Amino acid sequence: MTVELSPEAADLAAATTAWTDQWWDPDVGLVWMPPDQPADGSPTPAPGLHLLPQTAWYAVGLLLRDGPGDRASALQAIAAVLDHQYDAPGQVWHGTFSLLHESAEPRPGAQIWVDYDPNWRQFIGCTLLLALEQFPGALPPDLVARIDAALALAVEGEPHDRIADNYSNIALMHSYLTTEAGHRLGRDEWIADGEDRGRRVVALFDRFGAFDEYNSPTYYGIDLKALGLWRGHSSSAVLTALGTRVERALWLDAADWYHPGLRNMAGPYTRAYGMDMEHYVAAWSPWIWAALGREHAPLPAFDGPLDHGMDVMLGAVVALIGSVVPEEAAASIRAFRGEHRASHRLADADHGDRVASAWLGETAMLGVEQSTVDLSWWDQFHGATAHWRRRDGSLGWLRAVVPGRPDTTLEPGRLTIRWHHGEAAEGIVARFVLDRPIAGDPWSFDGLTLAIDDGPPTTVVDGRELRVGPGPGATTTFVITPS
Repeated sequence: MTVELSPEAADLAAATTAWTDQWWDPDVGLVWMPPDQPADGSPTPAPGLHLLPQTAWYAVGLLLRDGPGDRASALQAIAAVLDHQYDAPGQVWHGTFSLLHESAEPRPGAQIWVDYDPNWRQFIGCTLLLALEQFPGALPPDLVARIDAALALAVEGEPHDRIADNYSNIALMHSYLTTEAGHRLGRDEWIADGEDRGRRVVALFDRFGAFDEYNSPTYYGIDLKALGLWRGHSSSAVLTALGTRVERALWLDAADWYHPGLRNMAGPYTRAYGMDMEHYVAAWSPWIWAALGREHAPLPAFDGPLDHGMDVMLGAVVALIGSVVPEEAAASIRAFRGEHRASHRLADADHGDRVASAWLGETAMLGVEQSTVDLSWWDQFHGATAHWRRRDGSLGWLRAVVPGRPDTTLEPGRLTIRWHHGEAAEGIVARFVLDRPIAGDPWSFDGLTLAIDDGPPTTVVDGRELRVGPGPGATTTFVITPS
């Protein structure tokens, strides 16, 4: 079966499907979870778990490649994924899929994210819809019937009030899943519900031109997946129009924060799984590859273990959906446009008064969130960041985790963070995490300095982490300056 792709998208699909081949387990019909690169340089452990959404992505890649044995493996993979769907009316996991192949079936009292993942309904359901649309002649009638039944189960099993409209990546996918399943299966009430959800999610976006999961290198990839499905693969004129508009706006804003010389998006990140997109796989990167070519996509080399490598398996899905990047955004991704500031309001005074800001210079960038809420406890929230080029050409990065609500000032080449600790509880520290173990002066990092206003009363270096206790006054001030 021939599907027309751009050269860039075809290259993405071919490379990522070939990379995933090594993790295919034909005995189970699922892909293994690829192990991350051990931080201490020890041997890479053998895989021990099988993945569900990523197997569905791989099946799409196999159907697209359609080489010897690919179609049979794809059909086996889809059937194996469907075998893992729960049919448990009255339970909150009804209609979702096993967290992993090795997961036991949930029982009353099961913990969300530990015993089951409710979002597998959306991740897998959207992929199955794409496969039905793109490869109708490759799927036998009995498997199509099973997919249709699975789509119905996923929609009907989703609790009506579980997905908040500001849970952007899942809300966007669920809008598509509900609407498109409704068109396919003749359920007008699902169409109305899906379109209504889509309007609500976009209305939240339109307040400030931003999703609450803002500046997220991984979740922007999932947002673009859903918006691309809305824009180019939906039976709904409502979703088509909304997806086209919001997809464009998201690209334009994301490109404003991207530094092609440092090959990273400037922080702060509402949700992130790493600090260097050339050392972990961020799901936004395949979209750049599909539109602009591999050379412009910030990704680690595929010749060894990859941190968050499972997101490589999304490549064929990205290629099929298609990446539409406005030329203004494409220009900013291809070449650094010069020193500039980026700033975006994320919430009003009634909802945290959140503002994200960044300064991007020729060889360094700083980012920070200012708000009235404390998100420092959340490991995915990267509220203050720095990236810079070291003398040897490598990328340095620093992530500041300062307890309490962020009180910050960002100027060109200077980030000031004030820690209002007062009577800080024993053991509470500010943490500065770096890209490599700290050696020598713990306040100077080969191109970046960290200063403190009153001298560190307690300073502990632990590998890549500098921990600083509260000073004698009510406030300790840190200043981060690229040099």
